[in-house]
Amino acid sequence: VAMLSRFNRPLFRRLQPVDIRSWHQLGSSSHSPFLRTLANELLMGSAAQPSKAEDHRFADDRLYWLTRPKIPGSFEAGLTTVDRRPYSARLVLSLFLPSEE
Repeated sequence: VAMLSRFNRPLFRRLQPVDIRSWHQLGSSSHSPFLRTLANELLMGSAAQPSKAEDHRFADDRLYWLTRPKIPGSFEAGLTTVDRRPYSARLVLSLFLPSEE
């Protein structure tokens, strides 16, 4: 529960809807091309100046599930930065259940 309170919805920028059709779409526990593409799209959308897709290079993936999502399903994806350095950043991509507005 403490981990969930650290990463709540208002902390994440550029929430966008995403549909996940199967667990295979997410890739393996150590590499997910789908989630990398999603993170790249969110980065490009939040940049002050337009950038090219090849500008973002992901060195490593670590996937953590705080709760098991029901897949297939629709989610809201958001991105936040937890560590920033001159030439790199540690990002957190989160999938939330759609908000009920």
